This record gives sequence, C-alpha cells and structure tokens, in this order.
Amino acid sequence: MTKGLDDTLSQNRVPLALHVECMDTKRVASPNYDENLAAFYQKKFQGITFAVIVCSDNNAVQFMAVHGRTVSRVHLLFSVVSIFFARKIWSI
Repeated sequence: MTKGLDDTLSQNRVPLALHVECMDTKRVASPNYDENLAAFYQKKFQGITFAVIVCSDNNAVQFMAVHGRTVSRVHLLFSVVSIFFARKIWSI
C-alpha cells in the first residue's frame, strides 16, 4: 500500500511528502497506550499540515474515531477496514 501511495503522489504536479507511522497496536497492549500515542503524535506533528491521513486497519480507524480531533483536523481515508466495524464506529 505504501508503494502505491508513494508512486501516485510522485506523479502529482504539487510536491507531496508521504509520512508513514506504524501504531504497533497489535504488538503493544498496555493501558493508556492510545492516549500516550495521541499525545506523542500531537507533539511530533505540531506545525505540520496534512492533506489526508490514511488509516489501514480497524485499530487505526478506532484510534482516529477517538483521538482524531486532537491529532489533526484533516480528511481521512480508510483502507482494509471491515465495513461492519466502520458502521459500529460511525453508524454509517
């Protein structure tokens, strides 16, 4: 997926940079992990404006549903997400 996004963005007339973050939620299962990750992202990306955030699994969607406004106010694109999970989160 990363290669496809990078290949597509490189063809754009306006130069765009691709930032990739692994949340590591399947390996790390500790209390408050999401809250700590949200605080970290907020500091890490302070002053950076994103055009879009791509969420590539249910855990990323869940994270953005809860913490998205604190991390960034930006368009979200979901990939490899169960439609049943998305309906549960956003009642779509």
